[in-house]
Amino acid sequence: MPRFFVIVLALVVGYLAGAVGGWALVPVASPNLHDRELEAAMTGAFFTGPLGALLGLIAGIWRIARHGAARGQGGDGDPA
Repeated sequence: MPRFFVIVLALVVGYLAGAVGGWALVPVASPNLHDRELEAAMTGAFFTGPLGALLGLIAGIWRIARHGAARGQGGDGDPA
């Protein structure tokens, strides 16, 4: 069960980091002047946020796999 919470936490943190990063990057990088705030919000919510969540998921799984290997556990969590 703790593995599930680590993965969910990694997803949430990754999404938030991606969303805030996209929201901050669009006003700097976009030449759009008409609706820049809307573009920043949509990019953060629907592009960089999910991308960050995917990267967070990969990082969470990698952390669990590395931590489990360091403790001498197999892939299913049982001691080797």
